[in-house]
Amino acid sequence: MEEKAILVMWDYSAYPLWSTGPMQANLFPGRLPLSDALRGDLNEWAADMERLMAPGARQKPKWEPDPQELDDLNRRGQALAQRVKDELGTEWSVSYHDESTGERVDMRGSTTSTWSTHGRRRR
Repeated sequence: MEEKAILVMWDYSAYPLWSTGPMQANLFPGRLPLSDALRGDLNEWAADMERLMAPGARQKPKWEPDPQELDDLNRRGQALAQRVKDELGTEWSVSYHDESTGERVDMRGSTTSTWSTHGRRRR
């Protein structure tokens, strides 16, 4: 059976759920069995990330977001990724892309489990 894998990741003007197969693609939220509350929270988080990250992209090349705000949004994003995992169940692999480190954080089991990270650290 083929693994069903989702990445929770912010990107400019995109819904924050992505397939992680050979052709990474933005996922349409209506095609996944997620609650309306979770879909709304994902939209709100993505809008908050956009407000923090997008203005800098249009200003100057060396712009950096406020580290504390980004840290807070990354914690929210990881919590949302865990909720996605909890709602989709064990048939799905769910991970979160940390905007601060560039690492991918795997969600395992329920919200009481620990996160393991892998990937490369961004400069």
